[in-house]
Amino acid sequence: MRNAPGLSSEEYTIDARVGGETFEGLEIKVEAREYTEDELNDLLTSNHEAMMEKLLAGSDNTEKVAGDLNFYEKLDSLPFDFEWLPEDTELISDEGKILYPDPFDTAIRLNISYKSFSKDYSIPIHAQPGIEVQTRIKRNVIISTIETVLSENAMMTKPFAEMPGSVDGKKAEYYYSASKRNPVFILLGLVAVACLHVGFKKDKENSVKKRKDEIVRELPGILQKMTMYISSGMTFRNIWLLLCDKAQKTGDNHKPIYEEMTVSANELKSGISETVVYTRFGERTGTPETVRFTALVSQNIKTGSTRLSELLRAESGNAFTERKQRALKAGEEAGTKLLFPMMMLLGDMLAIIMIPAFMNI
Repeated sequence: MRNAPGLSSEEYTIDARVGGETFEGLEIKVEAREYTEDELNDLLTSNHEAMMEKLLAGSDNTEKVAGDLNFYEKLDSLPFDFEWLPEDTELISDEGKILYPDPFDTAIRLNISYKSFSKDYSIPIHAQPGIEVQTRIKRNVIISTIETVLSENAMMTKPFAEMPGSVDGKKAEYYYSASKRNPVFILLGLVAVACLHVGFKKDKENSVKKRKDEIVRELPGILQKMTMYISSGMTFRNIWLLLCDKAQKTGDNHKPIYEEMTVSANELKSGISETVVYTRFGERTGTPETVRFTALVSQNIKTGSTRLSELLRAESGNAFTERKQRALKAGEEAGTKLLFPMMMLLGDMLAIIMIPAFMNI
């Protein structure tokens, strides 16, 4: 049995007996069945819409062709060859491109063939070029006019290129085009800006964290000094001012906690209430330890309690304990951070030992 039309041929291996003699393993090829003329006509009729849709390439219909036509040579699932010929090549090119910007009427001649079968058609076209086609045509007219002028013999002998003053009867002016920006560089720029933003934000967070760590690290010593001065009978206000003066003399005033204490000392001197000053100090430093300490002092001043020395001694002990815990935690984190470099060093040591051993084998 032959294969259906459009399919490939089939190969068979057979045996034959001719004149009493047997021949084995004969390879023969059976070509697929050919289409009949009626079948070919049926194919054209049933695929007419698909053929026109591919020709129009996005336009609505032949009565309103807005873009270029698609002069295809083959169509999927059909055995035909397609040959297109525009009636007027000044309106539509041999490749199907529209060459005239205004609406026009023309026709396309089409020859459809398959082996000995052949049919000719004439397809009427009413073109209404869209904005994209009109722009392309106008650009091509400008380029063609400029190239024609620049290639004239009279121009070729001059040391400069003189552009045409008009194109298609219209005044023309020329400018250097702005350099095109590669979208890849724009994208990389946006990524870089995003990375910088994240980096600056991270740096700011690290800076704030470092400042708070320094404040918490200095707090236990300050609490111990305050406890000692209160035991000697000094008021808390005078102790605060005294510690600021000593920090100024010893050069410790650049430390974050003494900077904030100096601000509070100036507020005290300006007449602001002590409880307000200490509360602001806790808010500016922004650590749980200083907030707890200033709340304790403010509460003691409001109630007039005489147990401030006792409370500060307990707070100082707690601060030292917390400082010790933070130091232990920092040591554990340092050990974890050193794990990767140690693994790298282990790899180097193994290489130093193994490479000479393998070289001596």
